[in-house]
Amino acid sequence: MANKILLSLVLILMSFLFFIKLTGEGNIKTIEIFAVGFIAFGFLSVFNNLGKGNRGLLFISSSLFVIGFIIMIVYSSEIHSYENFTFASLLVSVGSSFLILYIDNPRVKAFIYSASLLLVLGFLAAANSSLLGIVPLANRYCNSLLNVYPVFIIISLVMIIFNNRTRADK
Repeated sequence: MANKILLSLVLILMSFLFFIKLTGEGNIKTIEIFAVGFIAFGFLSVFNNLGKGNRGLLFISSSLFVIGFIIMIVYSSEIHSYENFTFASLLVSVGSSFLILYIDNPRVKAFIYSASLLLVLGFLAAANSSLLGIVPLANRYCNSLLNVYPVFIIISLVMIIFNNRTRADK
């Protein structure tokens, strides 16, 4: 129930930002509005689900937060060639999600090991985008995934909604 309220609040926030964009009062890009929505929903959902044992929703929420943050950085700053950082961003996003899972359940050491490895690899990939030719290849695959990421987000949200309904029915 709380996740539906959070989603409603985030949609109201995004609607308000779209209204500001349509009236011409602010210089807001559409992608930045979605980034704000990801950041707000991810942060509020992580805060709401910590300690409740719902690792799947916690992982998705923290990933949405980090992805929204990365999108906001890319589109708000002067990074013209973000294609070189796609793979590194993906590694940092997944690593950060594992770190949140470790904070939620510190007894599972695999989360901190996975988070450490992925975060270090992500920062190394960002620092050296020509690492043995692997990073440019991974960047191409990740850039092609960027074309279909809304589908993954919609599927995730539908799964969250139906998962809550099946729990309520039992």
